[in-house]
Amino acid sequence: MKELSIFVDESGDFGKYDPCSPYYLITLIYHNQNIDISSPIEQLNFDLRNFDFPNHCLHTSPLIRREKEYKHLHIGQRIQLLNQFYFFLKKLKIHYSIIEFEKKNYTNELDMISQLSKSLTSSLPRNKNYLNEFDNLIIYYDRGQSQVTKILCSVFSTVFPDKTIKFKEKVSPENYKLFQAADVVCTFELIARKIEQNKMSNSEKRFFKSNRDFKKNYFRVVKSKKI
Repeated sequence: MKELSIFVDESGDFGKYDPCSPYYLITLIYHNQNIDISSPIEQLNFDLRNFDFPNHCLHTSPLIRREKEYKHLHIGQRIQLLNQFYFFLKKLKIHYSIIEFEKKNYTNELDMISQLSKSLTSSLPRNKNYLNEFDNLIIYYDRGQSQVTKILCSVFSTVFPDKTIKFKEKVSPENYKLFQAADVVCTFELIARKIEQNKMSNSEKRFFKSNRDFKKNYFRVVKSKKI
């Protein structure tokens, strides 16, 4: 039996349109459980201990903005911390896909939920050849947004009626490095959208220096894993 783990992370919410947060994105990271990733995880944990961040659970957006637990870190330390996870992500044999839309095009929560369901339903068949290699699909989501939980359950069951779809219970980001990797990918994809619209924030510009540096030093490698 071949099993595929699917780690899901979102950026945005179903609230009213806000020019400061105009996009809604969902990232799905796919990991073939027959591929051992224990070595990259051990290396990441070793690097985090050496950096004096043992067992750290990365929150990419606050790291870039110097918020919450990252307030005391200067930019060099924050870049070094992100780089540890970037190098980890670079080594992983994974794939990912993105669901996205601009909130300004939808007037209320129900419209956004409907669009998200349609987008996920239409995107999964495009990756069906890959997903059909697996007997079981195991979804890891922390249930941060109840709407997303319901959409995932409904859409996956509809698109893959002959497969076993399981939802992992009690998923917490700090327990899964691939969940944290999904957070990195989701944030990078969001920044890429902002670059397209020339809306990169000041904190993002300070962190990555330029659009070109972000694409060359980070996003190019991440995007190569997209399906």
